[in-house]
Amino acid sequence: PATRRHGISTWKARGRMWSGLQALGAGDGLAYERDLRPAFDEIGEALYVLHYTGFVSAVCEALGRLGREAEGIELAAAGVERARRFKDRCSLSELLRVQAELMDRRPETRHLAEPVLVEAVEISRQHEALAWRLRCATSLARMWTGQGRNGDARALLRPVYDAFSEGCGTNDLRAARQVLDAMH
Repeated sequence: PATRRHGISTWKARGRMWSGLQALGAGDGLAYERDLRPAFDEIGEALYVLHYTGFVSAVCEALGRLGREAEGIELAAAGVERARRFKDRCSLSELLRVQAELMDRRPETRHLAEPVLVEAVEISRQHEALAWRLRCATSLARMWTGQGRNGDARALLRPVYDAFSEGCGTNDLRAARQVLDAMH
C-alpha cells in the first residue's frame, strides 16, 4: 500500500513505541505486549540502529522494574546479536550493559552478568564512547561494590567520572556520583 511505501506505518509504529514506553514506565505491564512488541515487530531490525539504542535500553530497564527481566534480556539479546553482526560497537556496549543488569537480577543468570559488563566496559573504552562507558562502568562498579570490591569499583569508575567536565546534573553522572559516594 501507499502508506507503507511512504513510511507512514513506520511513523505510526514509532509513535506506538514512544507511547508504549511511557505507559510501561508508568507501570502498565500490558504495554509491552499491546504497544511495544507489535511496533518492534513492524520496525524490524531498524529498531537496533544507533538512535534507538537508548530507547531499547529504556524499555529493557522498564521491563526489569516490572519484574519482567526475561523479556528485557531477550530484547537486549536480539540487539546484541544484531550489533555484533553489523559490527555496531557503539550500540553494543549499552545493549550488553542493560542485558547484564537484568541478568544480575535473576538467580539463574546472575553468574553470567559480570563478564558481560566487563565486556561492555571494554567495548565502550575501545570505541571511545564516553557516555556509554560511564553507564557501563557505573553498572559494573555498583556490582563490585555489592560484592565488597570497593577498591576495584573506585579504580574503574573514578577516572571515567572525572573525564566529564560538564553535565554533572545528568542522570548518568548523578548515578555514578552516588556509587562513588556509597564507597566512603
